[in-house]
Amino acid sequence: MSKRISRRDFLKVAVFVPAAMTVPALVGCAAPQQTEKSSGPQKLTLWNANTSNTGLMTVLKPMAEKWAASNNASVELTNIPYADHETKLLAAFSSRENAPDVFVVVAAYWAGALGIADPMPDKLAQRMDKEIVETLLPEYKIAGKWYSAPDGGTVWPGPELVYNPEDFQEVGLDPAKPPTTMSELLEYAKKLTKRDGSGAITRGGFAQRYDGALGLGIGTKFLPFLHSFGGRMYDPATGKSDGVSNSPEAIAALDFCTQFTLKEKVSSLAFGAPDAQFGQRQASMMFRESYMYGWLPNNYPKVKFMFAPIPKGTTDKNMGMHGLASWGPLVYKYSPRRDLAWDFLDKTFYTTEADLNQSMLGGFVPAFRSNWESKYVKDRTDYSVLQYSLTHADGIVYTHAKTNKLSDRFSLAVQEALLGKKTPKDALDQAAKDMEAILKA
Repeated sequence: MSKRISRRDFLKVAVFVPAAMTVPALVGCAAPQQTEKSSGPQKLTLWNANTSNTGLMTVLKPMAEKWAASNNASVELTNIPYADHETKLLAAFSSRENAPDVFVVVAAYWAGALGIADPMPDKLAQRMDKEIVETLLPEYKIAGKWYSAPDGGTVWPGPELVYNPEDFQEVGLDPAKPPTTMSELLEYAKKLTKRDGSGAITRGGFAQRYDGALGLGIGTKFLPFLHSFGGRMYDPATGKSDGVSNSPEAIAALDFCTQFTLKEKVSSLAFGAPDAQFGQRQASMMFRESYMYGWLPNNYPKVKFMFAPIPKGTTDKNMGMHGLASWGPLVYKYSPRRDLAWDFLDKTFYTTEADLNQSMLGGFVPAFRSNWESKYVKDRTDYSVLQYSLTHADGIVYTHAKTNKLSDRFSLAVQEALLGKKTPKDALDQAAKDMEAILKA
C-alpha cells in the first residue's frame, strides 16, 4: 500500500516546490478560482480511484456522453490505481496543473482532513436529503454539509454473513438455520473446518480478514465483531481513542477473533482474502458486504451461497454498519469549472437511473429510497437481511477528518493480534496511544 500523506506534509511540499511550480495549496484562506465562462466547448476531467467498482465507468460513460452533447462540453473519464491514488491526486492538487475537476474517493478524508472539496450546492443538497436513504446521510456530510453522495449503489448496511449451504449439509448443519450468536459462529466454524493428514487447514470454517488493506480491508471485516460486542473503533463524534479503541468491549471482541486463527485454528492464515477463499471453496463462511450478491456469481459462478444477519455478540445491535467505505465523487474546490462539474454530477451520478443501473450491474444496494421499491431489490436473496438491518443496526459511521489514519492504525492492531504478534490488549493499548497522537498531529 502506498504511504499516506498528511495535510501537514502536503503543505510542506506545496511550500517548498520550485517557484515556477508554486501555486496556492490546500490552505483555508486561499480564494477559489473563478468559474470559467466560455462560449466554446469545456472539458471536464474525472479521476476514479474506486477501481474495485468495475461497473462504475460502464454505467457512467453513456450518461456522460449524453450530458456532454447537451452542454457544449466533453468529459474525460480516467481510472487511477487505488494503490497510489493519494500520491497521484495530491501531486496534481499541489501544482493545480492537470488536476481533475471531479475525483471519486472516500469522501470523509478528502473533504474533511484536506479541505479540498467544494461543498455541494444547496439545491442539490436539499434533493439528496429527500432522496437518499436516511441511514446513509452521515457518511457524506462533513459538519452538517453535503460534499458527496454514493457513486452509484452502496456496500451498506455493512457486512452480512455469507455461507455455503452445501458445506452445511455436508457436516450435518441445516442451511436454513445459520448461526445467530457469535458463540454459535465459532461452533459452526469448528464443524465446517477440514484438514489434511498433517492437520493443516484445507477448508476453513470461517474466513478472517488478516492481510491486505488495513482500514478498508481488515478493519471493515472486524467491525461486525467489534460492534456486536459493544465496542467502537474510535469515538465517531470526536475521534477519541484512549478508552474507546482499547475498551474492555473492544479487547473482548478481538480476543474472540483470535480464537479462530490461533486457539481453534478454524481460519486459515495462508489462503488470502475471504471472498477468494469462499469462492474457491477454501472457506465455508465469511463476513462480506451485500455486493457479494452480484460479485460471487460473476467471479465464481459455481459456488453456492446464502445470506444471514451478522450473529449477535453481547448486544442486539449486530449488523456492523460502518462508514469507512463512503466512496463518492467530490468536486475540486479550486476547479475553474465547479458549476459545470456539479451540474454533471446532478444529471449523471445523482439520478435514480444511474443508482439502479449501477446497483444491478455490481450487485450493490441502491442509495436512492425510491429504488428500494424496485423489483431488483425485492428479488434479492438477501432482501430480508437488508430489511432486518434497518432495525437492528446502530448505524455507526466513522467519518472523522482523520479517519483514514485512525482506522489504519486500529486495523494494524487487529492484524497483530490475529497473527499472534501481540495480545489483543497490548495491541489495542498501543493503537489507542498512537491514535491519540494522530489526532493531535
